[in-house]
Amino acid sequence: MSSKVLVTFGTMTGTTREVAEAIGAELRAGGHAVEVARVDEAKSIDDFDAVVAGTPVMIGMLNGPFRKFMRRNAKKLASKKVAWFLVCGYMNEPTDENVNSARKRVDSISGLVPDANPLATAMFGGAIKTQGSDFERLNPFLKFMSGKIAADMKDGRDWNAIKAWARHLAAKL
Repeated sequence: MSSKVLVTFGTMTGTTREVAEAIGAELRAGGHAVEVARVDEAKSIDDFDAVVAGTPVMIGMLNGPFRKFMRRNAKKLASKKVAWFLVCGYMNEPTDENVNSARKRVDSISGLVPDANPLATAMFGGAIKTQGSDFERLNPFLKFMSGKIAADMKDGRDWNAIKAWARHLAAKL
């Protein structure tokens, strides 16, 4: 059975947007009706059967607009099929310590919506973009800092793993 799914995301430089779009494409291929939107542009979750929410982790913290979206919609999310993912540099080198750090961030997502029971969660490697519409929305200081960090960071997103997770999720929806 097909579900109407909102794939929503917080992002700073656009890398989480790209992951959300890839997840949305796989869910569509799995037969679901999908809308992909930034958390600060998502109007309402009322008309959706399921919500897949993603956030970057920057300096160990979840994206602010993402946290606000999750808190604002906590009661509604508790009554829907949900899944969440994060995109973070920790997972670029998945040592035990880094995986544990990322897992703590996933747990903190669950803490924002304690009554929700996610069908799936995922932790993906990250990257920092230094161009594009999301990057251009940043203030000059954040652009500068993002550029400095990006210079030392490889793109750790594993597109095969992202797509596989989304296909697995599509079957659960």
